Amino acid sequence: MQAPTPAQPQAYLTPQEIARRLGVSLRTVYAWLSAGKLPKVKLSRRAVRVRPEDFERFVAERTA
Repeated sequence: MQAPTPAQPQAYLTPQEIARRLGVSLRTVYAWLSAGKLPKVKLSRRAVRVRPEDFERFVAERTA
């Protein structure tokens, strides 16, 4: 299976999806992204996404 690339944005999670899945505010997700706690992929100047495997690792580290 080929790894997702910025040319395949549907494979990534949006900050809104992450906030909804974790039950936190969008502001909290953006704070994690800015602090580097949650790795991001920049698709454009404003658009950021998170790889599913990075999201899963982030959640696992916080639930361990």
